[in-house]
Amino acid sequence: MRQPRALPLPSRPAPLGPFLTRRPAAGSCIEARNLESKDGDGDGGTSDPYVRVQCLDKEQRADHLSKELNPIWDQWLVVDSVRILAEYPLEFAQLLVSVIDHDTISGDDEIGSFEIDLASVWK
Repeated sequence: MRQPRALPLPSRPAPLGPFLTRRPAAGSCIEARNLESKDGDGDGGTSDPYVRVQCLDKEQRADHLSKELNPIWDQWLVVDSVRILAEYPLEFAQLLVSVIDHDTISGDDEIGSFEIDLASVWK
C-alpha cells in the first residue's frame, strides 16, 4: 500500500479566547475497494466516487473519479481550523468520512460512511 507524502501540521492548537480553540484534522485518503455500483442497472454498473470529510463546522472533499468501483485517490485531506468549544473539549467532536457517488443530474448518492471519535485522537 502506498504511503501518502508527509504534510506539516501545527503542533499545538491556536487559542481564540477562553471558549474557543482551533485544531487541524488531517488524514490520507488512499483508496476504496469493491464499491457498490450506483450508476446503471445491476451488474456492470459503476460509480463516480469521491470522499467527503466533515468535522464540526468544516468540510473537505477528494476529487471524484469517473466510472470506478476500486478508486485510488492518494490525496491528503486537511480540515483546517476546526472550532472546538473549551467547555465541551472534544466530547462531541466527530470526523465523518463519507464515500459518495457523484451524479450531475439526479443528485449525489451516499455509498457508505463511518465516524472517528476525535477525543481518542486529540489528547
